[in-house]
Amino acid sequence: MFARFTKPIIHALEKLGINAALEGRNDLVIDGKKFSGNAIAVYKDRILQHGTLLFSSSIKDLSMALAGRPEKFISKSVKSTSARVTNISDHIKSHMTIDEFILFLENEIAKAENYNRYYYSVDDLKEIEKLRDEKYSRDWWNLCSAPPYKYSKAFQFPGGLVEVYLEVSKGTISDVRIFGSYFFTRETTEIENILKGCKHTKDDILERLQTINLSHYFNNITREEFISLF
Repeated sequence: MFARFTKPIIHALEKLGINAALEGRNDLVIDGKKFSGNAIAVYKDRILQHGTLLFSSSIKDLSMALAGRPEKFISKSVKSTSARVTNISDHIKSHMTIDEFILFLENEIAKAENYNRYYYSVDDLKEIEKLRDEKYSRDWWNLCSAPPYKYSKAFQFPGGLVEVYLEVSKGTISDVRIFGSYFFTRETTEIENILKGCKHTKDDILERLQTINLSHYFNNITREEFISLF
């Protein structure tokens, strides 16, 4: 199925003198280096194929983002790797801006697939904004429908190093651990127990912590600084 939907991309790149290929199940590569990842969602009799194209990204920043703290966000459904990657622009013989490339790609796909472009009407845009506001921007959709994941973050504050580890299921914190090297007067297990069962959003966590004085647990660490860990 991925071969069917990525074929127009490969053929378009061929016209630019680029020898691209589908490798593995859903990756597009140039000379063995990945420049595109793809995924498919199936709902009843409909298929949505979506993917990425690295055109002129900072490979250094990309590698740092993926390898910086691999334990920060671990999910069974999201697996990223800092394997060798490349930019499409590095393989184009003549200079081409990203806007020019997008237009070229659109035209090539249109010719290959023989489709007619559809332009959103004012009413379409209103419905899209309504759907965004009522569904896709809501926590119950973005968090509660997400698969279980583990999250961690650490930061060296003026008052000491604080590390937070969470296990989250259906958007709710099922387990939390707070570690670090800081001066405290009360056990942070009290905070951990308060946060269990809380939604993994800053607003919900802030509301849970309104009932306690964090200065009793962390010396010289503000409420805002602590909340930033989540």
